Amino acid sequence: MKPTLLVLAAGMGSRYGSLKQLDGIGPNGETIMDYSVYDALRAGFGKVVFVIRHSFEDEFRRQIVGKYENHIPVEVVFQEIDKVPAGIPYNTERTKPWGTNHAIQMAADVIHEPFAVINSDDFYGCESYVLLADFLKKAANSSGRYCMIAYHVENTLSESGAVNRGVCRVDANRLLTSVVERTQIECNGGVIQYPVANGLYETLDKDALVSMNMWGFTPDYFDHSQTLFTEFVQQRGCRYTYRNGKGHLRGYRYTIQMVWRNLCRRPPASGTQNKWFNSRWRLSATTMEVKKMIKKMLDLSPDKILVTGGAGYIGSHTVVALMEAGFDVYVVDNLSNSNIEVLNGIEQITGKRPLFENIDCTDYVAMDKFFTKHEGIKAVIHFAASKAVGESVTVPLKYYRNNVVGLVNLLELMPIHKVQGLVFSSSCTVYGQPDILPVDETAPIKKALSPYGNTKQICENIIFDTVHANNALKSIILRYFNPIGAHPSALIGELPNGVPNNLVPFVVQTAAGVYKKIRIFGDDYNTPDGTCIRDYINVMDLAEAHVSAVKRLIDKDLTMPEVFNLGTGKGLSVMELIKTFEAVTGMRVPYEIVGRREGDIEQVWANPTLAQKVLKWKAKTSVEDTLASAWRWQQHCMEAKNDK
Repeated sequence: MKPTLLVLAAGMGSRYGSLKQLDGIGPNGETIMDYSVYDALRAGFGKVVFVIRHSFEDEFRRQIVGKYENHIPVEVVFQEIDKVPAGIPYNTERTKPWGTNHAIQMAADVIHEPFAVINSDDFYGCESYVLLADFLKKAANSSGRYCMIAYHVENTLSESGAVNRGVCRVDANRLLTSVVERTQIECNGGVIQYPVANGLYETLDKDALVSMNMWGFTPDYFDHSQTLFTEFVQQRGCRYTYRNGKGHLRGYRYTIQMVWRNLCRRPPASGTQNKWFNSRWRLSATTMEVKKMIKKMLDLSPDKILVTGGAGYIGSHTVVALMEAGFDVYVVDNLSNSNIEVLNGIEQITGKRPLFENIDCTDYVAMDKFFTKHEGIKAVIHFAASKAVGESVTVPLKYYRNNVVGLVNLLELMPIHKVQGLVFSSSCTVYGQPDILPVDETAPIKKALSPYGNTKQICENIIFDTVHANNALKSIILRYFNPIGAHPSALIGELPNGVPNNLVPFVVQTAAGVYKKIRIFGDDYNTPDGTCIRDYINVMDLAEAHVSAVKRLIDKDLTMPEVFNLGTGKGLSVMELIKTFEAVTGMRVPYEIVGRREGDIEQVWANPTLAQKVLKWKAKTSVEDTLASAWRWQQHCMEAKNDK
């Protein structure tokens, strides 16, 4: 169950005479609300609910709801003064709504899952949404689970003047015990302080926690809140204002603190290192202050990586590795040999869902629009290609179109959109049948034995020529051998559409009874058992190599493309792999020997020394563990199919 983001926006327009949260502050005119919804979506929130006023509904729907509803479900509810329990009198001269908790209560009919509460004009930072989403997901089947995201006070101060803050007090278990409002807080000479009386000041530690009205609740909160709001209106509804300790008139407000104090709850206060600011910091120098802050945050934000073919087998595992390494991942895939449901597995593993668009890389216009829409991408990992050796012999033009045109489009568009570099998914097929084994990167590139292998050779040449002509581009070419296996969670793995072209999917599906027997193409090769020998590498080990390559691509000034072999350094025959699978799983795999398949190489395995030295990467997972993971994935797929 995904949590919902509740955005309190009923005060929009009250300060500037227009929808004040629509001021562009990002490099491309992004608003604070854009950042909030985007960060929430990336953190795993599944819906957004806005609390607004009827007075600006039309403008709000036109300018805001329409912008988001194609990306995430959106609901709009209304906060008005007359929305009080029936039959209870109140002061009709009141002009402002009843407060934060009244606004929250307006969403009771549309939120039935754990939810977060934020102000529409506050910038909270991406880490805050991740912390909140994690708490709310764990609380999905609970009740009475509340939390607050607290900020270090130094990260909430303005260079333009003093601020008021609710200073949090927490116990030894980091549970919130109280929030005490302090006024006129500012930093003077490196000391954070606020006035108390008679010209005296109290100091605050820079790491003191303050509340910025970012909360998380389970949905039972609404019932508690409604009961307390009824009591609140009965007791104070006919009185509009009161005098505080300084004799100043203050409006009675129904706040979040009233609820958790009344329930004697101590919600956890999770501290975040994020910077916070508010759109009210608008005039004169504060505009520049906010924009500088945004730029600094963007400079420190995760690097954006585009993974083409990211819904495919190797692509999806690499997406997981990238996300777990802290990258901001975008996926483009035309789903010709993959399934959109793989995104669910990625989300279950990482807790986040990568942004996905169904695009064919051979469509130049669509890819251009994608880069325009998602500016700031640092690097591309290019997997999107047709990849079956046998099929390429029968339909070669499909391979030349998909594999070559897609790459050319990327290389033309990347400089236009200031994308720094490319990690290219190549193959050991570029070596043909090597003269010396294991094969290293200095081995001669022989005539390809299949159109698939030839497209990889052509693409590598195109990359070398393009980088030579344009020194603004950087590239790393990864020649990998035979990836197999699945993620240890069994939530993602290799699931080709139709009959598998690769060995291991055919093995596991035959063991599962999907096919009666597997065909072994030739047993008369010059190998110990007559079957072809390959270097089988765990797919997650391979994915980690891509993470290392991306980091090197971003951090280093590479003048020419670098090439690395990715393998284990050990060869295993087709027959040996089948027998190992049977030994590991206890499952029998029927097979028959048929004639050789055109395009197959007799034997090849890697010398991965260069990758170990330069990328600081090494394949670690045994073939036994890898085949066991492939079988767990097949069992997961069968269970999922039976549940439908």
